[in-house]
Amino acid sequence: MLLALALFACTTETPEPPAPQAKAEPAPAPKAVELKVADGQIQLVQLKNGTAEVPAHFETPKGTFKADGTGTFEIDLSSWASELELRDTRVRETFFHASEHATATFTVASAQGFDTGIAVGESSTGSLKGELSLYAGKTDVEIPVVLTHKDEGTFSLASDQTFQVSIESLGLNENLQALMVECAHESIGDAVDVSFDLTLKR
Repeated sequence: MLLALALFACTTETPEPPAPQAKAEPAPAPKAVELKVADGQIQLVQLKNGTAEVPAHFETPKGTFKADGTGTFEIDLSSWASELELRDTRVRETFFHASEHATATFTVASAQGFDTGIAVGESSTGSLKGELSLYAGKTDVEIPVVLTHKDEGTFSLASDQTFQVSIESLGLNENLQALMVECAHESIGDAVDVSFDLTLKR
């Protein structure tokens, strides 16, 4: 019996230790895809004479937005339009001086709180921080936004709620006073309520 156990022991192979597993390589960082503005509008509402709302809009801006949260949007000031042609002409020329200074620029420095890598059908909320500038001045702006992946290669970037821009902060207070005199208004509000809904494509 002892001999049989000894023979069994001699013929039993010692199991080899498991081979060490290869260390997983970190996933590559996503490439910063550039999205271009394809469609959309910027909506504005301003008060005149204390309580009267004046709605207007700018046509589709030009611009790009990257997955790293930076971007640039150029607004054609001569595209400002409301429902009154005479008012449109006065705002474009007396207020914006659009013939000489046709563009305002929003430069996005960072995107906060939302994911630019969302799948089709998903949305993500956050904010864009940057600087709005034109010939007369510039001001820092933080915009609450919703980014939605509509379909492959198409996104919407929309304001989550209206935000305000001060005319005085952009250095346009004298232009505002001149517009108020030309239009014979008692007052025109300094704060402009702004919202937008843009379509972005790869």
